[in-house]
Amino acid sequence: MKKIKSLKKQILVILISFTIIAAICVGFIAMLSFYFSKLDIIQHNQKQVLFQIESEINKFLIKINKISSYVKTNYHEDTKILKSIVDTNTNISSILVLNKDGIIEDFYATTNLNIYKGFDYSNQEYFRELKGKDYWSNIFLSTVDEEVSISYSFKLDDKVIVFMIQLKEISDFISRFKNQDNTNMIKIFDANGTLILNPNNPDLVMQRYNEKSHEIFTRLIDRLNPYDFSTFYSIIFNQEEYGTYTIVKQTGWRIAIRESYDLILSSLVRILFAMFISIAIFIAVAIFVSLKIP
Repeated sequence: MKKIKSLKKQILVILISFTIIAAICVGFIAMLSFYFSKLDIIQHNQKQVLFQIESEINKFLIKINKISSYVKTNYHEDTKILKSIVDTNTNISSILVLNKDGIIEDFYATTNLNIYKGFDYSNQEYFRELKGKDYWSNIFLSTVDEEVSISYSFKLDDKVIVFMIQLKEISDFISRFKNQDNTNMIKIFDANGTLILNPNNPDLVMQRYNEKSHEIFTRLIDRLNPYDFSTFYSIIFNQEEYGTYTIVKQTGWRIAIRESYDLILSSLVRILFAMFISIAIFIAVAIFVSLKIP
């Protein structure tokens, strides 16, 4: 009789041990699965945000292209077309008309600090780099209104028309996207790695802050394909971040999205810890029951 009880106890102990091992394995797999599924959700959300912003920027670029087409068709020196465009489009702060040598023939600006007809602008990027097709410049300090600006230039017969562009519309749009810690998710760089838009710290844009040597470029933008994900260290936020980027083909702008990796991990750790405690309690109960079996 004792042998039968002993055999039953051994079988029960083996079953409980097997259950405990199975519970640990299942729990471990479940935690790993949850971790990767959480990252997949974050990746999906970041991609969707980038798609929205890229779409908004493309709409903006199309709008500027349409205005340039209108100017090509309707511009004459004796009309007020430049004034009407600048006054009715908040994204265009001024328009310059340069001759084939880069000399200002005509212009209109909402604020006119340092510009007159006859000025030589042949050394400016928007004239120098225009090779025949429309040209979007990198960010620069405009001599027209002494503001950080981007230009869009195109040829009209033997003239060059230059739009000085302000990105307030896009800035307002990207400011809507925020992380758990209430910081903004998005910043945009020109092709050289200089900040164009940074809602978290607009002063860095005014300083034409360049992040080409930072990990957001060395570990993400310059290393991976668009929409690939990576962690990188942010000097500005002094933390590891997780994100991806895309490129606006027409302008060469880099749109980067970021989120604190520490916050992602801390939220995951809390949930995984709760799962671990549940499994530990189950194992403890199973061991207690096995020890109580006569």
